[in-house]
Amino acid sequence: MPKPENRAVVDPEIPEKDQKVLLKVDDALLPSADGRRAPSPTAEEVRRRRRAAERVHNPKKQQNLSLGPVGSGCFAIFCGAFAIQSAAPYGSWWGVALGGIVSAVALLACIGQIMLRRDDTQHRRTAIHYLNRYVCPCDLEQRQRSLLVRASTAVDTILTSQAHKRQLIDDTRNQVELPPTLWKIAQDLAAIDRLAIKHRANKASSAGGDVDAALATREAAIKASGDAVETRVKALEQYAAKVLRLDALWAQQRQLEALDADSDEYLELVAQTTGDNLTVDRLRASEDEATEMAGPLREAVRGAREAAELALPKGNSRA
Repeated sequence: MPKPENRAVVDPEIPEKDQKVLLKVDDALLPSADGRRAPSPTAEEVRRRRRAAERVHNPKKQQNLSLGPVGSGCFAIFCGAFAIQSAAPYGSWWGVALGGIVSAVALLACIGQIMLRRDDTQHRRTAIHYLNRYVCPCDLEQRQRSLLVRASTAVDTILTSQAHKRQLIDDTRNQVELPPTLWKIAQDLAAIDRLAIKHRANKASSAGGDVDAALATREAAIKASGDAVETRVKALEQYAAKVLRLDALWAQQRQLEALDADSDEYLELVAQTTGDNLTVDRLRASEDEATEMAGPLREAVRGAREAAELALPKGNSRA
């Protein structure tokens, strides 16, 4: 799966199997709903997205640019057979062997192209069917793109954490509410992005006076909306940071418990060999560290759940 900066955010209501199709490819290979591209993409990004758009919107034209997998394979096999037939009367077994190798390679290439074409067709059909139900980071302006990537990264951090997997936090609520929360952020950022681009065009052609005043009001509204979304993104990031802290404390707790299980052997060793009371006292003190760690761990769990209340929609959560 691509990293958040190269992965689309999809509507969680889409069937899971179709979500996987859309999420496993680079977002630059998915078409934007209105055909618009990011205002300042890299040259490579432009080339990739033009090729993707051509495949989606003009599939027949794309197929006519080449012989296709079957045609290419048949042509190569014909060349190999021709080489065999031409070399055989002269006893040139090297030519026959070369023709056989060419035919075998052509057959493998044909199979590979068929598989690639099948995958490409699946992505194209899925993208067309859900054209308005995913948001690509590379289609957004810099600020909106950055916020979407930050939100996706925070959600990934939470859902892949040990705290989530070990149910130290409300894993059910995370699975149910995090995807819709991320999708709402993506939708809002896409809407802000569309209006920001439209506003910039209107501002460039402004006649001045009252028009500038009206445009200033709209610009303030766009900024206020962006700030509101950023507040929600920051809440997700704070939740993710507390989950990471919880993961670290949980790992320490596990290690201290493992060390505590072996402490008796070390105490016996020290008592039998040195009789060093200071060392014995230090080892005994280390036995209590695992118990002492339970306090910070409980506080971290509480803090993570409080952060979840701020980051996720209001609803019932597990105590």
